[in-house]
Amino acid sequence: MNMDFTIKTLGECKIKSPLHLSKVKVDGIYDFVEDGERENRVIVVLDTTIY
Repeated sequence: MNMDFTIKTLGECKIKSPLHLSKVKVDGIYDFVEDGERENRVIVVLDTTIY
């Protein structure tokens, strides 16, 4: 059985993002990624701080 869980797009943006992303590389701020710019990748940031 071949299952394809690919998500092409999440749909039209209707809510302004609370994330302040950059379009400038190497400025120390996470970069905005256009649809299709980085296909087949999942970007995960983990907070390993123990409270």
